[in-house]
Amino acid sequence: MESSVPLAIFMIHGDSTPAVVNAWHDFVLTKPFWRRHMEKTGMPFPLQLGCWDGAECDWWARAQDKGADYQVGDIVLKLMDGCLGAGDTFLEQGKDGFDGTIAAVNRVLEEKYRGTKGVLVLEWIRPAQGREVHSFDIVTMVTPDGSIQLVSCLYWGHCRNGGSSTHDSTAGFVIDVAKEEVIRAASWYSALFAESMGQTGPTMTGTGMGFGEVGIGSKFPGLQEVCEQAIAGHYSALEEQPWLHAIGWDAMFSTTGPIFFEGNYASHRIPRRVFLTWRSWFYFLWNSCAFASMLERRVTAYEE
Repeated sequence: MESSVPLAIFMIHGDSTPAVVNAWHDFVLTKPFWRRHMEKTGMPFPLQLGCWDGAECDWWARAQDKGADYQVGDIVLKLMDGCLGAGDTFLEQGKDGFDGTIAAVNRVLEEKYRGTKGVLVLEWIRPAQGREVHSFDIVTMVTPDGSIQLVSCLYWGHCRNGGSSTHDSTAGFVIDVAKEEVIRAASWYSALFAESMGQTGPTMTGTGMGFGEVGIGSKFPGLQEVCEQAIAGHYSALEEQPWLHAIGWDAMFSTTGPIFFEGNYASHRIPRRVFLTWRSWFYFLWNSCAFASMLERRVTAYEE
């Protein structure tokens, strides 16, 4: 596992410096980068109400030019270059002294993010009625002919202690996007899911969409269109960053319909697909490997 990430990056991106650098930290692929391309391609995403520059907040959209007592409601604060939810803050009106006003958000920003630039103030998006907190993990990838295809779509849910983020997920499933249906447990994803889903996963059948109700057979009408939007977003991002051959998108069925939270450089998602089996490894090696074309270029240059 330790070597799978650099090996997969090398297989897909060759000796691309931006690919290696951004696998270490999101220097380029920040939250504003993804939001820019989601907006460009018409992908739905959470409304941004403001941006904190380390000392004060510039309020936007419906919060612009409003007073300190204006109600913004439930809020999520996200670091511009955060990873795996690190540094995020969830503010729910009526809990822990938060009253949902601009003044209350400003107090949290001052106390927790003083000196930190680029903190996004976002509306807190809730899952659609009857659905648990969940996310669709959608991976798209550039193929050798330059087209972009869907690699996989996973479902994450059953969050610990009713968590507000699927970083606390304890259940994962593989979705057949063509059928928009869960077909098997994602017990192969990591040691955690091998333990939690290895035995129980195959017996979990889908009888609903609430907490613990999603399982094999669960249907997600409209998911195919969501994945098509992800592919369109990848084409747009690729125009700005031509090295970006693999993206992992996070989406959810919300109270307002399907919504994307962000994209991510899939440097840590792709290896799980590349090295899943010998068959998948050989497929990526012969069909999606940048190393072969890089070697061909260097041999040609040497002969010339």
